[in-house]
Amino acid sequence: MRFNWRRGELEYVPENELEEAVYALFRNSSLAKVCENPECPAKYFVAQWKSQRYCGKDCALVFQQQWKRNWWKEKGSELRREQRTKKGDLKRRKV
Repeated sequence: MRFNWRRGELEYVPENELEEAVYALFRNSSLAKVCENPECPAKYFVAQWKSQRYCGKDCALVFQQQWKRNWWKEKGSELRREQRTKKGDLKRRKV
């Protein structure tokens, strides 16, 4: 520890890289996460933002694709029906 007289506070000074890493993790503990991909080879990571759920693009991509498939199953047919109706309305107006 050392005094920072300008800021009026104590500062922690790590003695080695391990202490520095543990202190950085402590200071950013809200960003310490476990990847939600059960197949992830490196489950533990430090997130860039608090809502981040996956360690990287590779893990997120699998679940994004699954989410999109589920969305199209649930909403896709309704959306296509609406688009066909709109196209039909436009064709009738042009004639």
